[in-house]
Amino acid sequence: MNDLGLDHVIQCRTSPLMLKFHNGSRIIFKGLDKPAKLKSINNISIIWIEECSEVKYEGFKELLGRLRHPTLDLHMILSTNPVGQDNWTYRHFFKDDQNNRFILDDERLYKERTIAINDTYYHHSTAEDNLFLPVSYIKQLDELKEYDPDLYRIARKGHFGINGIRVLPQFEVQPHEDVMLAISNINRPLLRAGMDFGFVESYNALIRLAVDHEKKYLYIYWEYYQKAQPMMKRYKSSSNLPKQKS
Repeated sequence: MNDLGLDHVIQCRTSPLMLKFHNGSRIIFKGLDKPAKLKSINNISIIWIEECSEVKYEGFKELLGRLRHPTLDLHMILSTNPVGQDNWTYRHFFKDDQNNRFILDDERLYKERTIAINDTYYHHSTAEDNLFLPVSYIKQLDELKEYDPDLYRIARKGHFGINGIRVLPQFEVQPHEDVMLAISNINRPLLRAGMDFGFVESYNALIRLAVDHEKKYLYIYWEYYQKAQPMMKRYKSSSNLPKQKS
């Protein structure tokens, strides 16, 4: 503040890190490594989460609970580079296939740039919108297209998508009847069942699959997902699952 010549109107404090103005307004800086620490904050009218995709969903929900003020309008600002579509920011503000929830097609946002839906204001920007980026830096971003398409999609185009290397890059979704017909035509199929335990956020998953060794095809023909259930309840639920036919 001294360098800017504002020390006479803004006070800097370090515990907690804060800027305090003469009219009583405050800017408080907080990390979200432990969201429970935010419970002591009150009378907040504006919250800005920078790089919100790096914040856990629990932290975002905790901040929603802190956003309240007796007289002022409430606003929350979230800014981030788009990452994978599995990130909570995409599922919360755009589309969540798992829970059949749709808010906005991100492709529409890329085209229109600015959209308001209910009480949420969306804005999409790219490197051209940053007046402080040198032309040489934008050129470097353009070169990413040749050797790192994922980073090019995020840093240059600002698009969500599949982030990183796909485990099953040729995965296809087909009608169940077609899958079962294909399995019935396999010569000596390898049939297996798999399970992965989850907890509160991640899912408990059960799958049944068949492998066609000759064609090198893997078919997943039965799935069961559930989360946020006590262990005993999960056990009771799984005992009622349909049995695999021999």
